[in-house]
Amino acid sequence: MLPLPPHVIDAARPRLLLARQVGAHVGQLVCGILASGELGTIIKPDGSPVTRADKLAERVVREAIARDFPQDAILGEEEGLTAGTSGFRWVIDPIDGTKSYIAGIPTFGNLLGVQWMGDCQASPARDGLTPPIVAGYAGFPLLREELWALAAEPAWWRSETTGGTVLRQARMSTRSDLSAAVIDTGSPQTFARGDRSAVYERLARSTQRCRSWNDAYSFALAATGRIDAAVGFKASLWDLAPFAVICAQAGGAMTNWAGEGKLESGTYLACGEGLRAEVCAALTEQARP
Repeated sequence: MLPLPPHVIDAARPRLLLARQVGAHVGQLVCGILASGELGTIIKPDGSPVTRADKLAERVVREAIARDFPQDAILGEEEGLTAGTSGFRWVIDPIDGTKSYIAGIPTFGNLLGVQWMGDCQASPARDGLTPPIVAGYAGFPLLREELWALAAEPAWWRSETTGGTVLRQARMSTRSDLSAAVIDTGSPQTFARGDRSAVYERLARSTQRCRSWNDAYSFALAATGRIDAAVGFKASLWDLAPFAVICAQAGGAMTNWAGEGKLESGTYLACGEGLRAEVCAALTEQARP
């Protein structure tokens, strides 16, 4: 990613503050709805579920943005695109991992990214690259974890433990030996349904272990060095947006399987630089079978 002008970073800073504030608020909101059992689940045309909490959370985020940054564009999973004129676009997933949320599995999260579109408000990226995400927040309210980052500054990881609240810099793994790596890949069934079983098998043979933690929490594990990489496909930009900047500021990157910053290409890889070439080779069939 090319260096961003200082005025873009300065303008993104208050947007990150709002993302943290409203992200924490909707985290509490959706946990309250989950506890009530009044989820109001319906099935969307694409076959995925959506709940009353998804819709309410996105509406709360949109209202906060409209109040504080009325000229910003917004792209949300539930309500689509709202145009703006400021050069900034918010990319929001009110509940990433709705299936986990419905089941009470705590890996669901609230994701907010702030994207610098510049003069290309409609989003055609230069050279096919995704316009840069300059600020991002990811909250996992049932796990009591939050991650956030601003471009050109450290990424932060806040967690609550029995000993109290811990705040530390998020740092990705520096491992460079793929054979010793633990990575999140999603399930073998997911790869099989996507006609990518050979990719999964290569990764399983090449690494110490493939695991599946589900949803955006796999990115949180990678961004904090608790695993070495997270790999998958069929994700939308709102599933990935905050981790583009969080991973970059934690010493790694979020790319597609070819190692490019094309987050809307349908594949993703979050890992440190030490493993990137080897993982990309395995993913793109450049490794020996």
